[in-house]
Amino acid sequence: MRTVAALSVAGAVPAVLGAVIYWALTGGSITHAIASGFWFAAAILFFGMFVATSKTLWSRTAIAVPEGWMFLSAAVVLTVLGAAIDVA
Repeated sequence: MRTVAALSVAGAVPAVLGAVIYWALTGGSITHAIASGFWFAAAILFFGMFVATSKTLWSRTAIAVPEGWMFLSAAVVLTVLGAAIDVA
């Protein structure tokens, strides 16, 4: 679970920073901008699941790569947080 939390934070921090920059440039609702940033980060983590499950990556690296379900779980966390922020 620690890896899922780390991946969620690794996706949430740039999502919030990017959303604040986007909001500062375009205006509008800050909550919607942050929610959209979370959804964008979730999409990137979802793509990371496919990269992490690649046998080519596992055979070429000696480092511990998180498993695909960890990326998927972090993407679900960010999606749910984005939806909760957008509704609020």
